[in-house]
Amino acid sequence: KDKSWFLQKGSIMFERSAPSRFRLDLSFEGGPRSRFGDDYAELSRAEQASTINWMIAVGVARGSTELTGYRDCKSSGFYFILQLNYRRTHWRIIACPHNAEIEDLDDNTYTCNPQDDDQFELEAFEGQTLSVEYADEELWLLDGESRRGRGHWVFADETVAAGKLPPGDYYPTVLSSNCPTSFFARVA
Repeated sequence: KDKSWFLQKGSIMFERSAPSRFRLDLSFEGGPRSRFGDDYAELSRAEQASTINWMIAVGVARGSTELTGYRDCKSSGFYFILQLNYRRTHWRIIACPHNAEIEDLDDNTYTCNPQDDDQFELEAFEGQTLSVEYADEELWLLDGESRRGRGHWVFADETVAAGKLPPGDYYPTVLSSNCPTSFFARVA
């Protein structure tokens, strides 16, 4: 049974200039409908209910994959799912497929099981740019210009080194969830 809380409603695959190294920057838009922290807390309950930009998946999809807009994170590539916490002060982040861990720069690892605690978190704020970087067959999560963690997927094939993705023709990809989302994306 699928226990993931990411209900996908759309997908976008982007071109990239270099297949071995690229970065997808994502900045959320939405003005008064996309507030964070205290600005969010000061909204009325009705205004809070109409906020946008609280969940999205960013990562890489195999070039040979046809995205369906439904359950692509489990079959098309490798992604970080970002979900804002209740107060919109932190991103709760897991990898998909969920047979993974996220490792931070201090070598701490975090579960990617959507039903467990102790998941990787980053501070969330208005105007923030989050990125995924594909380099040397690794998928990194960045906050601004700083690497903050990388995905470690488990593979039965022992030829895939720890922390690496299987060799492939990957493209930067965004999977949107069932919540209204407005963002600006740039591939470098």
